[in-house]
Amino acid sequence: MTGLVDIEYNTGGPTGRVKNDVTMIEYTLQIVDETQNYKEIDLLDVVVKPPKGRTIINEKIKELTTISQEEVDNGLRMDLVYKKIYEFLQKYDLAAIYTWGNCDQDVVHWNFGKYDIGNLTGLTREQVCVKYTDLSAVVKEKYEARHSISLLNMSVLCECKPLMQHRAYADVETMRNILIELKKTDDADMRSRFSAYDVYADLREMYNKMKNVITIAKDYDIEIDELVDTAKKGHEFPVFDEAYNDTYNKRTFGWL
Repeated sequence: MTGLVDIEYNTGGPTGRVKNDVTMIEYTLQIVDETQNYKEIDLLDVVVKPPKGRTIINEKIKELTTISQEEVDNGLRMDLVYKKIYEFLQKYDLAAIYTWGNCDQDVVHWNFGKYDIGNLTGLTREQVCVKYTDLSAVVKEKYEARHSISLLNMSVLCECKPLMQHRAYADVETMRNILIELKKTDDADMRSRFSAYDVYADLREMYNKMKNVITIAKDYDIEIDELVDTAKKGHEFPVFDEAYNDTYNKRTFGWL
């Protein structure tokens, strides 16, 4: 059996200003059987109510996830969610638990400590904060890709329609559909698709860098045509000496 996990959280607290706040507001753990084409065997899918502290969702998270304040207010208390997670982990012998990206592991650990889950439940951190494997990293390595890929772009690469984004169950289902498609797609074909994606990602990265260059060129009243002509000739950019010495622009021009 394999577990698929996704978590939504109220990052930044109610105002978005508390940078280290990642209060869990939705948790999904889907149990699938890889020997039966990733058929769903069991599901834990809950909106989470923190037992104390930051229970107000900030507006950015409401818009991003579509999770309402009413859903959170009526959600399952977080300590009870951890108890259910433990029950699922005890019930199934999971070969791996996959997430997309590497933040979900941190969210589980952070909330366990922040909301005193150990004392509320009698559970230890080791019992519920088990290892999650970043499926995007596994896929990247398998298909020899150079760029990391979002869940949405990966679903496009697999030619499977994603469900709505930023709801835990929807993202877990998208992961499951990706695994189904990868199982039936020839590895050489998928490597070819990733190769094409890498070219796209290179161009997107170049475009974003050029936007930074043009923005700073305008800030320092540098002619764009002169800048482009200098680049065409393979010359360096002495006109950016002043900009480069500025702390903000050192960060922006770190790639030059």
